[in-house]
Amino acid sequence: TASLYDCEVDGDNATDTYGIYVANANNVALYNPRVYNMKSSAQSTGIGATSAETFSIFGGDVENCPRGIYVTTASTFGGPVVIRDVYFEPRAMSAFDAGQPNDHIKILGASSDSGAVVVEGCFFQAGNAGVPIAYNAVTAQNLGSLTVAGNVWQKAKYTTGGEGENYFIDADATVGKVIETGN
Repeated sequence: TASLYDCEVDGDNATDTYGIYVANANNVALYNPRVYNMKSSAQSTGIGATSAETFSIFGGDVENCPRGIYVTTASTFGGPVVIRDVYFEPRAMSAFDAGQPNDHIKILGASSDSGAVVVEGCFFQAGNAGVPIAYNAVTAQNLGSLTVAGNVWQKAKYTTGGEGENYFIDADATVGKVIETGN
């Protein structure tokens, strides 16, 4: 159980794992974290949390990171995960590759009834001419429910070569219920 306030991590374009990483994230809340300048590599992630049970991020910025936030929920009743009022700005990367962590938020549950996730009031900045990679705002698998409300998403530039797609929500069939409103 922990609360972290106003933490800032500058990856200095060299850090290629996580800016902030919480293992066994049980009753953990981050308030106004700022993570930026992660290395442009397949593993670079701004904020990561594994085995999340009651994990929250309120406010903050995740900028210049290949993947913004990556969370795995714990067991069958993992979650809830709440991500609220976070600003995301993507990092320029090479051409799209399915193995690249190209999502602003990626949530993976342990099973199809693995908790609830809420993403609310976030701003997902688009890519630009220097960001030739597809970005999904929210990607989810193996969850009981995903609620996405009151967010703003600027669609990123399409990739060259026709690979990859841009989605606001990319939830596969293993997500029990998707609620999308006011975005």
